Amino acid sequence: MSEDRMKRFDEIKLAALNCTACPLAPTRTQVVFSRGDPRARLWIIGEGPGADEDATGTPFVGRAGQLLDKILVAAKIGQNEVFITNTVFCRPPGNRVPTNEEITACSVHRDALLDLWKPPIVVLLGATAARVFLGADRLADLRGQRVERDGRAYFPTFHPAYLLRDPRQKDPAWKDWQLIRDALRGLPPDGGGAPVDPSDEALVASRSLMPYLEQPVMTPEGTGRLVQVFLGRAAVVLDVKPSKVTYFPTEVLAELLTRRRAG
Repeated sequence: MSEDRMKRFDEIKLAALNCTACPLAPTRTQVVFSRGDPRARLWIIGEGPGADEDATGTPFVGRAGQLLDKILVAAKIGQNEVFITNTVFCRPPGNRVPTNEEITACSVHRDALLDLWKPPIVVLLGATAARVFLGADRLADLRGQRVERDGRAYFPTFHPAYLLRDPRQKDPAWKDWQLIRDALRGLPPDGGGAPVDPSDEALVASRSLMPYLEQPVMTPEGTGRLVQVFLGRAAVVLDVKPSKVTYFPTEVLAELLTRRRAG
C-alpha cells in the first residue's frame, strides 16, 4: 500500500512540476513542490515560494524557512516528522499574495496530496492558508485555535515571514506551536483515527458536489464558484463576495443543489 501511495505521490508531483494552468507558470524559475516525508502526520502549509525557494525548488529555505526550522527544533519536532508545502507551488511576482485563480489551479495538486495521505494535523502558516482552508477573513479570527474539519485538526498560526517583520508576535506564536506539538504527541502510535464510513452522510454529500467543481453554486450567502471539496466535510466557494473564500458544510451545499435540480 505504501508503495502504491508513493507511486501516486510521484505522479501528482510530476503533474505539478509540469503544470501551466495559471499565469505564474511563465514567471517562475521552477515549481516548488514540497520537502519532507508525505507520510508524516504533521503537515505545514504556507502561502507561496519566495525568491530563495524559486531558485532552489525547495520550500522554506530562506530566512522564513530558517526561522521555521528553529521553531521545530525548539518544539522538539523532527524534520522527519513534518511535510512542508505551500498554498501555491510557484512564486508570485514580487512575493505578492496569490490570486484566487492561482490558488484554484494549484488546488488540483494540493488537494490530491491531502486526499492521498490524509494527514491528521495540518498547520496553516499565515492569512492566505487560513483563508483557503478554513474560510477565515482574518488570521486573527482563528489563530491559536484547533479547528476540527475534514477529518483532521487544523492549527492556523503566524507565517514565519511575519514573525521576522514583527518579532513581538513570537511569544503567541510559540504558544501555538506548543499546542501543535502536544497534538502531535497525543496521536495514537499508528496515526489514529477511525476510517471514514462509506455510509457517512457528509461523505456522500461531498461526492455529490464533485461534478460542480468550477461551476456556479447557490450558497446561503448567494451565488459563488465551487473550487474545492474536501473529503467528508468541507466545501470551499470563491467569490460569494469579491475576493472572499467561504467554507460551507458539504451537506448544506448538496441540499441546496438538490432543491435547484428539483425545481
